[in-house]
Amino acid sequence: MDQHDPYRPPAADTAVVATPFAGWRRSCLALVAIQACLYVFNIATGYQLASTGDISVLALLATVGAVAFLTIGAVMLGARSRAAAYVFAAAALCACVVLWLWRTPIAITGVGIAAIAVLVSMRATGARAVVGR
Repeated sequence: MDQHDPYRPPAADTAVVATPFAGWRRSCLALVAIQACLYVFNIATGYQLASTGDISVLALLATVGAVAFLTIGAVMLGARSRAAAYVFAAAALCACVVLWLWRTPIAITGVGIAAIAVLVSMRATGARAVVGR
């Protein structure tokens, strides 16, 4: 509103600025969802391999940790939390342990998606404005 014309819009820029990383965030969430589904579908095979002794229990626990951290990180990224980068880094670390103990293609994609998610979450959850200063 202007003092002279109450129906005139203000001269200052008041438009809502779209974040440039919104598309990256949605793509990252989709990749994490696909990776988590692949982990969940293959966990029964991992359990059978661990029970017969073909893989170590540590590899199975690292797999469960990777999918748990990916899921928690995706929820935090959806909520635009800056701590999502740390959770995705923990998921990448768990996926690296899985890759070190049990070389599977799903572990390679898990490390890649978690690393991409770390970068996206660091950029997509930019600095927040401080109100009242």
